[in-house]
Amino acid sequence: MKQARLVPLLLATLLLGACNSSNDDDSVQALNTGLYTLESDGIERSYYVIVPESDNNAISPSASDLKPLVIGFHGSFGSHLSWIGDTDRYGFTDEVGDDAIMIFPDAMELADGQINWNFDVDFLFFEDILAELDRLGVEYDKNRLFVTGHSSGAGLAYEIACRYGDIVRAAAISSGSLISTGACIGSVALIQTQGETDELVPLNVGGPANEFWVRYNGHTTDSSKAGVIEPCIDYANLDFGIEPYPVQWCQHPGGHAWTSFNSEAYWTFFTGLPLAEPTAEAPPGGGNEAAELDSDTTLSFTLEYPPDIAPVVGGAITLFTEDYEDGQFRAPDIFLNPDWDPNVGSASGSVTPGETIFYEQIPITFFVFGGTADLSATYKMQFSIYVEGGSQPIPTPGVDHKVIYEITFVDQTTPVIISETLPVLPVEPFTN
Repeated sequence: MKQARLVPLLLATLLLGACNSSNDDDSVQALNTGLYTLESDGIERSYYVIVPESDNNAISPSASDLKPLVIGFHGSFGSHLSWIGDTDRYGFTDEVGDDAIMIFPDAMELADGQINWNFDVDFLFFEDILAELDRLGVEYDKNRLFVTGHSSGAGLAYEIACRYGDIVRAAAISSGSLISTGACIGSVALIQTQGETDELVPLNVGGPANEFWVRYNGHTTDSSKAGVIEPCIDYANLDFGIEPYPVQWCQHPGGHAWTSFNSEAYWTFFTGLPLAEPTAEAPPGGGNEAAELDSDTTLSFTLEYPPDIAPVVGGAITLFTEDYEDGQFRAPDIFLNPDWDPNVGSASGSVTPGETIFYEQIPITFFVFGGTADLSATYKMQFSIYVEGGSQPIPTPGVDHKVIYEITFVDQTTPVIISETLPVLPVEPFTN
């Protein structure tokens, strides 16, 4: 991990205090509310810090006075300004007040000029922020590290809860979903809000992620009780405040926006959790194996890669409804295989430019929240191919690649075989 480099960006009253130039391990620097940058993976990244006024610059409070740390991730095309001041879209900082240290990182500008999160660099950015706090001697309650986010930022918060469950205590997800099912570690409490009319992250995308987390945390969806606020429900086995890793689901009739009750629900959830030290173990009765569903069937197909494609780093196979148009900015309606690796089918172990690859019997699952997939309908199947210099999970137009293929299914279990060779093309610019 690279050592971070702080650069103050605000007025002098918001700057860091005097810096010990020796950078000894025992050096201590003041941290004040304001905007900072650090170097992560050789890239200058920015993040906004809100320090409680009572915390004396967040340095060395007594153990009993340690505050939680909340890290919030904005939605696509936003910034830290989504969380603060006159541009505040969420109202979360008002809800928390002086009861936590808050950090709001900024997503990077991608190759197409749009602002979005990118798994390739943002997991390391998360690590580097925490490392920088440690280097500065900032004290917070490491049993209460919380993450939250909206839209694509919610997706990133979900992934961080999955991949860093040995340090994250709880996550609050607004209009987002988890892609990396099956690869989670640790134990994390979770609350999720989802709009019934959300067109960017449909119910059938947000819902399955929550159900995965219910099973991962050792619970079932067979019964529930009232959650922290209406309309939330709680799937935990024990009452809230006793169960260490509850999972709550807040389905509402609205759309994609952060709801009027989100901030209250999330902070009530965070502060109502019982004490639990971080662990790399999954909750009793849960874990990846308990959460994973068996695949429904398999998919066989052939892709022809262009001669100028960059090294391939990942892929996903998804379904959109028939009305989907190329270039629309929206989440898929069904994830068939979110962790598909296009390199596996290559004879060399990695896709080479201009190569044609036959993929045989790739497992797929039609997981639909609250029911079964309507296989009488026509869908547009998308093969997403992520490359170096692009972004995951939202591909970068003109950099990442994809294939769209119109398809109907016989049923949910009959193996699917696409006989024609499908050309892999660059992702088109977003039109909305």
